[in-house]
Amino acid sequence: NEAPQALRHPTAERMFIVYSASHSVTDDYCLGRLDLTGPDPMRPEAWRKHPHPVFSKYVDDHIYGPGHASFVDTPDGGSWIIYHCSPVSGGGWDSRQLRAQPFYWHPDGTPDFGHPGQIRTQTVPEASPEGGRAPTAADPAGQGSGTEPAEVH
Repeated sequence: NEAPQALRHPTAERMFIVYSASHSVTDDYCLGRLDLTGPDPMRPEAWRKHPHPVFSKYVDDHIYGPGHASFVDTPDGGSWIIYHCSPVSGGGWDSRQLRAQPFYWHPDGTPDFGHPGQIRTQTVPEASPEGGRAPTAADPAGQGSGTEPAEVH
């Protein structure tokens, strides 16, 4: 397990640690969750481990090994998960893509990530080895201003 990220519900008094589980080169790389259930986060017994992955591969959309997530709130009050995954089974690190999509909250205050690619997944263009942006369909020379829209799947 690696890459723990704190996640707090924006209005409810709920705190979580979301972490990556399994080996990052496998199709089974995924996210797990710890829920703070006690008053003192420094005490191990104050945390409950969710029994199943909370974000994992979704074969129907060709999304394998989603993990290493971060979370951001938007000015309009939305919440987004940013993660990497592979679009091919067995792709390992060589085919990793950075993606972002909105997520929501269950009425009980726990996060609802859905599944990778469920809502709107944006593939973020990679930087080229020489610096700047990597070529994309909209900017084949990779010389864009950085304001072009990300590829939406």
